[in-house]
Amino acid sequence: MIHKMTVPAQPLAWAVVLQGGDKCVRRIGGAVDSLPFGIIPAYYCQDQNRMIVVGADGKLFDKSSARWTVQTIDEPEAVKAGSAYKLPPRESVVTAYFAD
Repeated sequence: MIHKMTVPAQPLAWAVVLQGGDKCVRRIGGAVDSLPFGIIPAYYCQDQNRMIVVGADGKLFDKSSARWTVQTIDEPEAVKAGSAYKLPPRESVVTAYFAD
């Protein structure tokens, strides 16, 4: 049964679906290459190169507009380019899955 619930102030969904259809699941440990700008991986996406990261601003989910947004990166490109990597625009989240 699916029902609406109250979202905590600092939501940690176990999975999200992005505007473009990518499905991403919460990262739980494991090694990862060093990423530029001090960004931290938070979700691995269905497309093996993409991940959702906690941005340099410390935000995972930006909830300031009608749709939450997240910062995604192409991991191999980010690792290769280092500080020359250009962060893409934040992406909209269309679905967030929470356990209750």
